Amino acid sequence: MIIERALVADTGAIAELLQLSFDPELRPFLAYAQHGVAAFLSDILVNPLLFADRHLLVCRASDGTVIGFAEFRISSRTEGFLYYICVSPAARRHGVATAMIDTFLADNAGLATLGLDVFATNDAAITLYGKRGFVRSGQSDWCIRPIPAAGPDAPGHCLVANSTPLAAFYRYGFCELTLDFARGPLRIGRIGAAVLRCSSAEIFQDDALLAAAAAVLPPARTAFLIRPAELRGGRLRDEALLRSSYRMVLAVEP
Repeated sequence: MIIERALVADTGAIAELLQLSFDPELRPFLAYAQHGVAAFLSDILVNPLLFADRHLLVCRASDGTVIGFAEFRISSRTEGFLYYICVSPAARRHGVATAMIDTFLADNAGLATLGLDVFATNDAAITLYGKRGFVRSGQSDWCIRPIPAAGPDAPGHCLVANSTPLAAFYRYGFCELTLDFARGPLRIGRIGAAVLRCSSAEIFQDDALLAAAAAVLPPARTAFLIRPAELRGGRLRDEALLRSSYRMVLAVEP
């Protein structure tokens, strides 16, 4: 197998590989499960100076077929993060994921740590990362709730502050945008047509704010929040726990 930087020509194959790796229940809440992920990855590769923190690797079989993909991000001079990794079902258990991680670390020798998130139900991946030296350092809950209908306490007129993120949404299927309310701006994520990702528990449980946001971003109907598991004791209104994830960190040997 050959591990190298991804090419624009690979993005269609990468998008297909990503779709195979996602649990259907989770696809509505994952940016890279949306329709425009190939276009998004192409834009990263065509404009490397705009995405200098991102490193996209592929693993190829002997015939050139893409059998693995990994996206790494470097958040500081010494900290890296494994954002996505997936391997073709037929190529699993052959060391592809470990080889992509090792290649990235070899190419970025100054890193002191590499972090990642993994779903708590993914025993195979947790075992793999543990063998490579990753250790658990935290846990998060993926929470969802239905967006309520607008009521009499709606926060007034709401506008999309800038149409550029909406153009990105139509191209990629996800974006982050700012909504202007009378009481102030609201930063919110949009994943697919139906999901609004909240940046805080306060937004997640604000019925009036969510209803007003959904009114200008139809057909949004589900609010989504990722929060630290230690906050689980303070249950949120109409909350349902979709999944939990672990943060794992590797201390890179110098």
